[in-house]
Amino acid sequence: MKQLLYVLLLTMPFVAIGQSKKQTAEKPAVVPPAFTEFVEGYEKLNSFDEVLEKFAGRTVYIDLWATWCGPCVAEFAYKDALHDVATKHDIDILYISMDQDKDDQKWKDFIQQHKLTGYQMRANKALYKDIQAQFSQIYQGRKAFGIPYYIIAKDGEVVLKQAPRPSSGEVLYTELINYRN
Repeated sequence: MKQLLYVLLLTMPFVAIGQSKKQTAEKPAVVPPAFTEFVEGYEKLNSFDEVLEKFAGRTVYIDLWATWCGPCVAEFAYKDALHDVATKHDIDILYISMDQDKDDQKWKDFIQQHKLTGYQMRANKALYKDIQAQFSQIYQGRKAFGIPYYIIAKDGEVVLKQAPRPSSGEVLYTELINYRN
C-alpha cells in the first residue's frame, strides 16, 4: 500500500508557480478544483514576504498547518466547499506545512492521502521562524504562535492576519469574496 502511495504521488500532475509577476497574473481565471501544485522553489523561501511575492496580483487564502496537528486536520473536512468558493471567485488557496525537514515524505504522503488540492509548500526553518515572529500573539503574558492559523493576502500584502477557519463557512466566504481580485 505504501509503495502504491509513493507511485501515485510521483505520477500526480504537479506544476510549479512561476516566479515573475507576469506569470502569476496570467494564471487562468478559473482553475479546475482537482489540482495540486508545489510552489516553485519553496525550499529556498526564507521569509513570508518571499512567499507572498509568489502570489503578487492574486488573492490567496493561506492555511498554516502540520500533519501532527489534530485541529488542522479536522478543518480539512471543509476544504471542498472552500475550494468551490475559491474557484468561483478566482482566489488561490495555499497550504503551508509547518512540518520539520525530516518529515518531508510524511508531508507529501499526507497531501496525497487527504486529497489536499491547491498550492502546497513546507516551511523551512528560516521561514518557520519568520512566520512565528510575524503572527505570534500575546497569550497569558507571553508571545505564542499556534496552528491552525489562517491568513488572507491580496496583491502580495497581508490584508487579514487572523482569517476565519474553513469550518466557519459563510463567514469565511464573505471575507474572501470581499478581498477577491
